[in-house]
Amino acid sequence: MAEGYKLIYSGRDERGRNGVGIIIDKKLKGGVYGVERKSDRIMCVKLEIGRGSTTIVCGYAPQAGCEEVEKSIFWRQLDRVIMEIPENERVIVGADFNGHVGRRRCGEERAHGRWSVGERNGEGERIMEHAMAYDLTIVNTCFRKGEGHLITCKRSWVKHQERGHQRKRKRRGTERDKRKERSKEDVGFDRV
Repeated sequence: MAEGYKLIYSGRDERGRNGVGIIIDKKLKGGVYGVERKSDRIMCVKLEIGRGSTTIVCGYAPQAGCEEVEKSIFWRQLDRVIMEIPENERVIVGADFNGHVGRRRCGEERAHGRWSVGERNGEGERIMEHAMAYDLTIVNTCFRKGEGHLITCKRSWVKHQERGHQRKRKRRGTERDKRKERSKEDVGFDRV
């Protein structure tokens, strides 16, 4: 890749859709010690930054028009990926979740900053549920930006903020343990 950057890519499905990738800065590429391609929608890159390990999770959630089963498979797989990361590692989730979290609601202060636009949709509910279950922060809601920078999808009838970058805090035991148990019970997870 140009100027010494490193591109790590996870292919696409048999229909020619999907695919995710991460571009690693030339200063950090020597610290990469692991790449896990989980599917055509999720991959992880493990690297040493400073004195600790960081896992970057890259994802591309199914769009609003996709089947509900495809969406459920994605979120169960993302749950498993997050649960596999050791508690002492930093986690960054950079993804296009194809949802809109809208304005913050009471009780969401740790997961959602105060800067956002519009109303939450169904996919946004899933994003918030995931962020709160793993004590992640949706970072792009934590900084004030001009409306032109908030909007990532703009059509004549709708504007919304789709992309989410999440950062792991510390473990939130009870909800995470419940989700872990539920994911063990799910049948057909590996049929991606």
